[in-house]
Amino acid sequence: MDCEKAKVLDSLVYVKKTMPSVLYREEILDGEPVAVLYDAVNKEMYHLKGNSSHIWRLIDGRRSVRGIAQALAEKNPDADSELILKDTVQFITKIGRQGLISYAYKMEASAPEEICDA
Repeated sequence: MDCEKAKVLDSLVYVKKTMPSVLYREEILDGEPVAVLYDAVNKEMYHLKGNSSHIWRLIDGRRSVRGIAQALAEKNPDADSELILKDTVQFITKIGRQGLISYAYKMEASAPEEICDA
């Protein structure tokens, strides 16, 4: 991953709580936690399972996209961290397009030294 892309990933923070039209609750389905979202504007319901459910809970307005992926990787130490990052970016992009999260903003952040110095 190049330095510029790393800086972008580190500086994007997605905030879900600013979407008052999206209602959220957690349920247990077949022994697994499921995030249930209801978009009152579009009258659509979403059931997020597995990593999608974990990513949703990690979107808190404080973590960067990379930070969310790192937290998820810590829960799955045997998984490929680059694949987790890719999946996290795809999921956040998808729910952004669906209007389930409202915006991203840039923090004062820099890319990790090992990426930029390589």
